[in-house]
This record gives sequence, C-alpha cells and structure tokens, in this order.
Amino acid sequence: MKKVLLLLVIVSLFVFTVGCEKKEEKDGNDRKIQTVNNIELGKEQYIEQLKAIKINGTEDTIRIDKKVKWEVPEHEEGKTISFSIAVPYTITVDGKEYKGIYELNDFDSSKMDTNPKYSFMIVNLTTEGDISIKITKK
Repeated sequence: MKKVLLLLVIVSLFVFTVGCEKKEEKDGNDRKIQTVNNIELGKEQYIEQLKAIKINGTEDTIRIDKKVKWEVPEHEEGKTISFSIAVPYTITVDGKEYKGIYELNDFDSSKMDTNPKYSFMIVNLTTEGDISIKITKK
C-alpha cells in the first residue's frame, strides 16, 4: 500500500512539474512588452506612444506624437530599397515644448530638435508599434 501511495505521489509531482513548465513557456511567448511611465536617462526603455512620459528626477517629458509601426514599403522581390520612418515627438523642458521629427533609418542633422537639454534616439520599433527609446543629456 505504501508503494502504491509513493508511486501516486511521484506521478502527481511529475505531471504537475511538466504542466508548470509548459505554462511558463506559453506565458514567455505570449508576454507583452512592458512600458514605463518614467524614463531613466541613458537607459533604453519601451514607452507608450501618444502619452507624455516623465523623465526621472525632472518635470520634463517626452511624447511620441503619432502612432507609428515598423512597415517596409511594398517593393519588387529581390530589389534593395531604402526608406525611413518619420517619428514626430515633443520634448517638454522646463515647461517649454520642443517639437522634433526623428527619421528612423535616416540621419539629417538639419532635422535635429532644438531642445536645450536632451538627445533623443529610437532604439527599436516593432511591427506591432512597440517603441524603445533612449534619452541622454546633451
């Protein structure tokens, strides 16, 4: 009787363990990217678009002004193409708004924003519209 009970406990533990591992894998694959409400200087972090995100330790904010996604334009198969994605944004510094347009996949120094305090960079943009940025002091 003890052997049967021991065998049932071992089988139950095995089934429970395998079930938990499969659930964790599923959760890992289905996990949504976490965004922040306060961004740290010098750190790459995901933010929500169209929402003012506070810069830690300040009253300053950054906001992506238009919902954008990574979309490659239609083109002939086998052709190499070049394209950029315009990402309009607003940085508020000491109560004053500074507008800029970040050209993802392109760089033109004449399009740089004029805010006096921060440099802004897009690190990642997904096809679902998840956006990771990095803010540093100028």
